[in-house]
Amino acid sequence: MPLRKIIFWVHLAAGLVAGLVIGAMSVTGIAIAFEEEILRWYDRKVSRVEVPTEKRLSVEELVRCIEAPSSGEPVSSIAMFSDPARAWQVHLGSDGPFYADPFTGGIRESRSHGVHEVLHLLEEWHRWLGAKEGLESGGRLVTGISNLALVFLCGTGLWLWFPRRWSWRAIRPLLLLKTSYKGKARDFN
Repeated sequence: MPLRKIIFWVHLAAGLVAGLVIGAMSVTGIAIAFEEEILRWYDRKVSRVEVPTEKRLSVEELVRCIEAPSSGEPVSSIAMFSDPARAWQVHLGSDGPFYADPFTGGIRESRSHGVHEVLHLLEEWHRWLGAKEGLESGGRLVTGISNLALVFLCGTGLWLWFPRRWSWRAIRPLLLLKTSYKGKARDFN
């Protein structure tokens, strides 16, 4: 069997096997990349406040308003936004996020806890293919091998795509678009 045919079949088999893992990592990676936007969209009703004519509370006043009714947990972080109609995001200890009205000090709980859990599960699938605790190294190995297979696929794909004999006649169709083709011939040009 010629070398080109062997590389083609290895390329095809590696693409089919690694493609499943790479596809799963791509889909979950998209969700992870847009995590902030997804959570903001889900909490859009509780994260907006009415803008009165009075000034915002200072950070110290807001912390006093929040910590007083809470269960004794200190404020661990506050995310402030320049948009006056957007509530500030507050974390109490390891709990949160909560949304605090920067004008009144009122606090509202986030409704995105379930969505956050789903996104955390997607992150586990992205990193370890959903492997349970203690078995993450196996999932990490599979994703690592799949990523190396992607590099191999890029190299072999280019090698298979290049013409066998280098001449202007062989390279020209690869570089220039032929506009006279119709239908599938145009699509695969």
